[in-house]
Amino acid sequence: MLRDPHDGVNYFKRFLRPHFIKGAQNVFFYRFMQFMKFNSGTMDPQKWMTRFQLTGNRLIESWIDLLPEALITSPEAILFVQRQRQEHEADQVERAQVVAATPGADPHVVIPWSDEMTLVSFRSFNENRRQAQRMAFPLGDNLLVLIFVSLAELTQDQRSTLTSIMTHRGRTLDQYHVQELRDLFLEMFCATKTAVDNPMMQPSGVALRRSFLVLDDGELEGTDGYWAEDDEDGAEGFLDALEDVFWVYDDADYTWYQGRFQGRQTRRGKGKGKRKGKGRGGRRFFRSRKGKGRGKGRRKGRSHMVSEEGYEE
Repeated sequence: MLRDPHDGVNYFKRFLRPHFIKGAQNVFFYRFMQFMKFNSGTMDPQKWMTRFQLTGNRLIESWIDLLPEALITSPEAILFVQRQRQEHEADQVERAQVVAATPGADPHVVIPWSDEMTLVSFRSFNENRRQAQRMAFPLGDNLLVLIFVSLAELTQDQRSTLTSIMTHRGRTLDQYHVQELRDLFLEMFCATKTAVDNPMMQPSGVALRRSFLVLDDGELEGTDGYWAEDDEDGAEGFLDALEDVFWVYDDADYTWYQGRFQGRQTRRGKGKGKRKGKGRGGRRFFRSRKGKGRGKGRRKGRSHMVSEEGYEE
């Protein structure tokens, strides 16, 4: 029944949801409080606007779920289906009369009312009820816009600029629209943060501080450093002793990937050994100062082995 394209979701809400999550009223109150407290804070404006819109859509969906489920045997549903059946039968009679008055026309085949048509009418009845419930949402479109502006936490200068631009466009407070304000926010307050517009910009992950577990001291292709394990994802690779670069060997592509960072914290110990095959194949190129695990040769230079994508941090 969950696979039914029409009643699968309703079946989940009627029979399964009470056994796994709270009722519809608790869900609505939770999402309502989440929506009213969802201010921008230090979040990027573009990301905040997208999440704000998604939070509002979830709130509206939870409001629609407050509508009691109608049964096909309810008086309102029976009356709606009867009206649909009467309109269908009247339409069939009218079509038959038109065909009879047309010389040489093929006789009209009367389509009788069926159980399938009853189900279609009942689904239309439920859809109309959901639309009416949506229109009864207590927060109107204009109030949602005002909440959007208030939760954006604009500075005094930004609010003055926004008011001036909307006044110049001939908009009053009751004429504010979410999409128009969203486009205006993108134009005014959102700075472009992509390498396409700013080629000198470095990825955001470069400034992150990294922690490593040092497994061995040695060298790789003439460069002193350590064979280390990344505490974040468990990847093993070569950590340069002087530069903040972490090299990981890809066994599938036979390529070294570099991950640059800023600031490190190292400690000695034994690796966890839980993730197999994550950059560990490159250790055969690593020369240990302890005389263990001598590398099988030395490669000159590593610049040609740097992938364009780089090591994902």
